[in-house]
This record gives sequence, structure tokens and C-alpha cells, in this order.
Amino acid sequence: MRLIVYVDMDAFYLSCELTRHPELVKTPAIVAHDPKEGKGRGVVLTASYEARPMGFHSAMPVKEAWRQKDKVAWLMPDFPFYEATSGKVMAYLKSRCSLARALSIDEAAYPIEIAELKDAEIEGRAVQREIRERFSLPSSIGVSPSLAVSKVASDKAKPGGVVVVAPKDVSSFLAVLPVRALPGVGPVTEGALKRVGAEKVEDLKRVPFPKLVRAVGSMAGSLVALAEGRLSDEEWPEELPPKSMGAMVTFDEDLDDEESLMKGVASLGESLGRSLEGKGSLYRTVTVRVRWGDLSAVQRSQSFPHPTCETDVLVKLAQKILRGILSSPGRNSRGVRTLGLTVQGLHPQDPAQRTLL
Repeated sequence: MRLIVYVDMDAFYLSCELTRHPELVKTPAIVAHDPKEGKGRGVVLTASYEARPMGFHSAMPVKEAWRQKDKVAWLMPDFPFYEATSGKVMAYLKSRCSLARALSIDEAAYPIEIAELKDAEIEGRAVQREIRERFSLPSSIGVSPSLAVSKVASDKAKPGGVVVVAPKDVSSFLAVLPVRALPGVGPVTEGALKRVGAEKVEDLKRVPFPKLVRAVGSMAGSLVALAEGRLSDEEWPEELPPKSMGAMVTFDEDLDDEESLMKGVASLGESLGRSLEGKGSLYRTVTVRVRWGDLSAVQRSQSFPHPTCETDVLVKLAQKILRGILSSPGRNSRGVRTLGLTVQGLHPQDPAQRTLL
């Protein structure tokens, strides 16, 4: 039978840090942005399983975490290190199966062909052990006949377990879970499903289908199929290059000085330019996003007729777009809280290709 192995790294950012700080293993710890003595505006990225019962969790504002700073070890994020570590894990999984796909920085999946169901747990334990021995990283593994169900199984396996769902058991495995456990069901969709009487997955089978469609639209069919254990043939995801790349900065205080904002967007542009150069990528569209002090946001984009790779052109266009936002009649009276810059329409650069500006 063909099954999907879903590998989900446990508390990934923190687990990466623990390879450099082994003295913090099994202690309450968090990875979070600079607290700036309690005035920081970032969030907690991840918390150790020891810190979670104490109220620490991902997306927790650092101001709130700072009030309990004496209870945990506070580690600053190092994203290049996390990306490099993720790349090493992915390279290992690809050596195990050429069809392995990275689904995020800390999640990946690959298909296996087995003769007996017991072989699925053997495979899950083996890959889990190898990741631990090679990289000192913990992981949770889900195995099932479907990518979506394997993801749910990996969530159930946390932390550090392996959950195998046989094809005949898919419906009963999902039935007792809250609808939020299904991939693609966020807070808004969860609320809509609860309003029509679907709190658990098994409830989806009892809600009249037209009512379900009115509640969640086109998702209704796939949700009911999962609830009933009907698994359509999945197309294995292609390994596609990224279509966009972005960077952002949140200021310590709402910023209203145009010169400082221009320097800020220039710094983002130079950082993106270096990343694009390192990856050998061209870009075509530049988007600037501004989030004001009252949390409202605006973004504007401009595209070139042909792709380019020039950093100075990226910086100049980003500054032009930002200047337009700042001078628009409907400009928010508050200063800028967060400034973001994204390049889109990425594709690999031909080594022989040159850009004429």
C-alpha cells in the first residue's frame, strides 16, 4: 500500500537553539524577539513544552512574556541558522526518498510503498531516530494514506511520537477530533462550522450539505469527504521555486519621519537584493506594505515590463512607492508601525542573461 509519511519538527526554533545551548534542555525556555526591557513589539516564536504549562505560547506578545521573564530562558531568534538546519534535514529526507517535499521550514512529507501496516511504524521510528541522531532534533511523525490525514496524525503524535492511521481507520480516527484539527480550518472557518452544529469532525456528516456550503463555501466537499474517510487520489506536490520573497521591520515606536522611513525601506531592499543575488533569482513586481499605528494597513505594487535583478533599482522603486503612500490624500494620521517589502514574479536567472535598464 502507498502511505504518506509526514515529518513535523517539534518546537523547531527552540530545538535548533538547544543544539547550541544543551544546558537548557528540559528547562522552560522561549525563542522570542528582543523584549527591549518590556517595550518590545514582537512576539514569542515558540515555547518549550516545559514553558507551555506556565502560559507561554507562540504568538504571545513579548510585552506579556516579559512580565514573567524570570521564569524562562529567553533566546533571540537566528533565522539564517534555522533555515540552514532545515535545509540539512530536508537533504537527509531527500536522500531517503527523492520525492520528499518541504512543506514549511519545519514540516516535510514523502510517500512510501509497504507490504504490511507494521512497516509504516518501523519507517516512522527509523526516520525519527535518524533525525535525532544526525541533527539532535526531535520530531513527530504521522503516517496515513493521505497527506492531509498524515498532517493531523503528526499533530496527534506531538511531542515525539509516531501515529499510524490505517486506510480503513481514517474515518474513525478523525471522527472524535475537533474540526479545528483539520488542515485549512482556522478560527474563522471553525466559528462558521460551529454555528451550523459541527464541533467535531463526525458532526460534519450530519449537517445538511447545502447548509455546510453556505457556511464554508467550496471547502464543504473536501471536509465531508475527510469525515467519511473518502480519500481522493492526491497529486503529489511539485517542487516549485518560491514565487515571492519579503522582509519587514516593526519599529520600536510609530515612525512619522519620512527620511527615516526611506532609510528603512532602503535597508529592506538591500537585504532582499542580497538574498536574490545569492539565489540567482530575477524579480518583476515590487510591493510595499505599511501598517499604521492603529493597525490598519495599505499596500501598493508596481511591476517592470521585464524581470530584473538590480538591487539599486529595487531600492529606488520601493522608495518611490513608499513616498506615494506617505503623500496620498487618505494617509493615516498615525505613524508607521510596520514596514514591509516584497518582490514577486521570481524565476531563476539564466547565467547568460543580462538586464538592460
